[in-house]
Amino acid sequence: MCVILVILKKWPVDEKSISPSVMERIQRNQHSYLTGRFSDVMRDYHQAQVSFRDKCKAQIQRKLEIVDKTISNEEMEEMLHCDDLTLFISDAHISKRALTEIESRHRDIICLESSIKELQEVFADTAMLLETQGDLINNIEKNVSKAAEYVEVSRAETNKAVQYKKHWVVCVNQRQHSGKRTPYII
Repeated sequence: MCVILVILKKWPVDEKSISPSVMERIQRNQHSYLTGRFSDVMRDYHQAQVSFRDKCKAQIQRKLEIVDKTISNEEMEEMLHCDDLTLFISDAHISKRALTEIESRHRDIICLESSIKELQEVFADTAMLLETQGDLINNIEKNVSKAAEYVEVSRAETNKAVQYKKHWVVCVNQRQHSGKRTPYII
């Protein structure tokens, strides 16, 4: 419809040839169209305002629920009309403290989670090393136990040798006193 008006305005018209009643009708049509269009735009604007107000109310209601505070619709309307923001400010401070505590706990949980992941990696690495080097570890364990057995056997043999040496020295000394210097082994 606007395109037609633009075309009509550009159309060369001799106003003297058009009767006043035709001009009046065109003006009335334009006026009624523009009035209807203005009414539609104002209705859309009003709906947008109401929608925005409802969204704001819902957001304020959610924020109040976070702070664990409930108010009725009448109280909400009264607060919105009288611009009483003291409730929101005090609740905002409480919410900010709660948020700070939650963020601190979240950081602690993330730190704990990373520590658990590191510990899990250490366990996985240890399990993999035990699996890949299990035979080597078993062989080392077997060799250590054999070495312990050999030490015990060697200790017993050493004690016997010490006993034999004492006995041999005594026998050699007895033969030297008799005049002969030949070693005598028993």
